[in-house]
Amino acid sequence: MTRRLTWRCGQAYLATLVAFACSEARIGLLEPIGATTNPTEIHDAGDDSRPAGGLLNAACVEWSAEREPDSALMMWVVDVSGTMSIPIPGSQTSKWDVERPVLSNLFGLLPARVGLGVLYFPNMATQASTSARPASACVNVAAMIPVGMLGSSTSAQRTMLTQSLANTQPEMQEGAPTIDAYLAGLEQLGVSSLDGRRSMLLVTDGNPTFSEGCVGSGLAESPVDPTPLVDAISQARRAGIRTFVIGAPGSNYTDSRGDDARPWLSRAAEAGGTATRGCSDTGPSYCHYDLSNVRDFSRSLDGALDDIARRVVRCDVPLPNPPMNQIIDPTRVNVVFTGGDGTMTVLPRDDSQTCGAGWQYSLDQQSIVLCSQACSQVNADLGTRLELVFGCNTVVP
Repeated sequence: MTRRLTWRCGQAYLATLVAFACSEARIGLLEPIGATTNPTEIHDAGDDSRPAGGLLNAACVEWSAEREPDSALMMWVVDVSGTMSIPIPGSQTSKWDVERPVLSNLFGLLPARVGLGVLYFPNMATQASTSARPASACVNVAAMIPVGMLGSSTSAQRTMLTQSLANTQPEMQEGAPTIDAYLAGLEQLGVSSLDGRRSMLLVTDGNPTFSEGCVGSGLAESPVDPTPLVDAISQARRAGIRTFVIGAPGSNYTDSRGDDARPWLSRAAEAGGTATRGCSDTGPSYCHYDLSNVRDFSRSLDGALDDIARRVVRCDVPLPNPPMNQIIDPTRVNVVFTGGDGTMTVLPRDDSQTCGAGWQYSLDQQSIVLCSQACSQVNADLGTRLELVFGCNTVVP
């Protein structure tokens, strides 16, 4: 998150440096260009080419904080093992043929201010082994699409992700090196130079059949202990990276022995900090997105991914620490939104339940929370930004 703090106090100006967590802040000059005598009309005052100019240049302004909204960075680790070629119960369509268009659709719908990468596993032939090997022995890391900002609807990142889906088919004889795939994706997410809140998504329909280091037979009838993977997810959480988990159809009955993957998938979601309320690792309400026995896999998957998107695309903006000798009066705070084209708009404070284009305070009064329409506007373009302006009466609808 990028923040710039600007302070004006009467006719005196102060320039200094202020540090904020995870960002740099800079105090500079706010030039007093004109004044507005009626703060309730500031969104119409000032330079006609800048609708918010009247607010930014109003005499009542004391200080402001400019920032870019936080981005959401995600790495998806998607199971395309042979079981994904099995038809959905009661259908002739395979699980992958249902899942693929849902993922493709989401690639197109996610907002610009989301960074996304993907690793499909298994993605190479792997021989059985009883001794540890490099992760490259069971995961083709070079085939991973690194996390990149989605940007515009025609961006190279969206095109690359869409093409990757079109070119991916279930791998029938290559096992499930789930933990090595997860760790490879986690490492790539961790080294990304992009700024934003980071999270992982694991989509699978069963148990891992290779332990870390590509150890195992790869056979569905010989699953390995998933506890090390759950532990890795827990460690990622302690490092600030959440993990979402989706259990595809079949995860309740993964092989001829009738193994049930749902308990460990539930533990994984709990360890990753994404557990649903009132859940239990023993069911029937598991902590992950349990799609093992849904009537409509396509619709349920779409709903799960939509929920995940809403949980990672943040629209809260923490109030900054005020400069010395200043306080934040909650009735004298305004939010200026600048679109990617440079158009500036004052977003009104709207405390109604139907708030769409405005903002509200968080319950603890420590953050500005954008309403649905305003949230979509802010995340629709990489060039958008917000400026919190303090001192003038808050604009309301």
